[in-house]
Amino acid sequence: MTNVQIEAGTLTASRQDRIVSGLLLPYGEVGRTNLGRFSVPPGAITLPADPSVVTLNVEHDRRSPVGRATTLTATDAGVVASFRIAATPEGDAYLSEVESGRRRSLSAEVAGVVIRAGKAVSGKLFGAAGCAAGAFPSATLMASDVGEEDEHTESVTTEQITVDGTEYERTTTVTYDTQTTAVGTTEDTTEQPADAEQKEQDDVDDDKDLLTATQVARAPRSGAPRRAGAKLGPTGTELYASLAEAARTGSSSDLLAALNQVTQANVFDVVNVPQYIGELWNGVTYKQRYAPLLNHADLTSAKIIGWRFKKDKKPTVGDYAGNGAEVPTGPVETELVEETAARLAGGWAVDRIHRDFPNPEFWNAFFRAANEDYARKLDAKVLAFLTAAANHTTLSVDPAGAVAAGVSEAAYKIVKGGLQLVNTDRGTPDWAVLSADLYEEFAFTRHDEQLAYIAATFGLDSSSGFGAGSIQGSVSLPTGTALVGIKGTGTLHELGGASPLRVSAEDISHGNLEEALFGYYGLISHDSESLILVQDEAE
Repeated sequence: MTNVQIEAGTLTASRQDRIVSGLLLPYGEVGRTNLGRFSVPPGAITLPADPSVVTLNVEHDRRSPVGRATTLTATDAGVVASFRIAATPEGDAYLSEVESGRRRSLSAEVAGVVIRAGKAVSGKLFGAAGCAAGAFPSATLMASDVGEEDEHTESVTTEQITVDGTEYERTTTVTYDTQTTAVGTTEDTTEQPADAEQKEQDDVDDDKDLLTATQVARAPRSGAPRRAGAKLGPTGTELYASLAEAARTGSSSDLLAALNQVTQANVFDVVNVPQYIGELWNGVTYKQRYAPLLNHADLTSAKIIGWRFKKDKKPTVGDYAGNGAEVPTGPVETELVEETAARLAGGWAVDRIHRDFPNPEFWNAFFRAANEDYARKLDAKVLAFLTAAANHTTLSVDPAGAVAAGVSEAAYKIVKGGLQLVNTDRGTPDWAVLSADLYEEFAFTRHDEQLAYIAATFGLDSSSGFGAGSIQGSVSLPTGTALVGIKGTGTLHELGGASPLRVSAEDISHGNLEEALFGYYGLISHDSESLILVQDEAE
């Protein structure tokens, strides 16, 4: 950036020269600072002979220096300063913030401030800060605004002082901010003997001028008289905060024209107690959709062995004339069916601290999630079994028939598959699985109309079980496909009782708990012709 103008002020910055310039200390304007509301008249603040001793930091954090002053010039408007910004990452960041308008102000740091009647009468400039906003109306440089003016309370102290051997009674009024310990005004009502010399009065005035902001800020002594209804000053907490600030900055009379920021990271994140709510809800527990479509049986061995009649080789009967005629007969053949149980498992090595400091909620959620995934994976195995080419008969239909029948394509293909089961004497359909497109169409059609149509086609009643829950969808089926079957088309064998099995052991040498789930299943097809895959005719 070449030059950046910030509103009505004079803050400019040159990235090439790394120089930031602006009004540092405006004259004659009232600002809100950490020492209260006051203005600075011309010449009240002493400037160092060598500007380079004035360091520029960020938001009055002296641990974050970013540059040094090159010029300090007293003008009619106030003290104008220029700073050379260090060639460091922090300096680059500050220049970028000035360029973007985020760091639009300079802010003076003045030591030994003496305030009288709302005006600074002395002090010495020793530093400066780059701030986000100014407390003095026309300055692009002074403190962050401390907000709306707060209500104040006053306390009064009376003390005896001696000047050149003469005793005086001094009454001091101290104004306290009700929310902070910032100082307002000080009134001096010193009473002196009527016959005192004018010189002694001048000495009293000089002594009064020595009351710095630090002295004014002291709380009145216990038992000191106070005005009716006035508060005694800051609370203990506020006083301790003031002392801590004085220790940090070196002197409570130092003017830091921006208030220190108490950050979330420094305080809130340390003392705040997080809200613990346990396991977050992560969706409805998975409910199997395809496994219920088959018959179920207990798995009692690692191998399943059985037999079945070969296709068209079952025992059959026919008409018989009697009287010694030959009895109808036909070929009968069987085949051996073997299936080795498959496995699903998962295992985890868990730090034993979870047992030494037990958390039942964690373990319940842990194995609930594992069992849910087992159910999901087994359901996918059943769907793959049903759609395997060896386990079903394929039927091709003309999808235009749905239009002719005046029904949805989904219902049309369910009926076509069901009629194939009926016509081959396999039985009436119990369920259907639709491709994603057909299932969506089915979902957007009134179910009562579709189910009534399907039930009427096959003469089904409410006891048949063929309802909305018996029609499922699957993204794994090809577009325009319906799978129609009866429950006896196959059997799912699983371990009896609790399945899957949970197994726990200890790995002492590694300080771990070994947790695992083991499940076994077997799928047996009984009759491929009792499962019909309906698809569109090839063009």
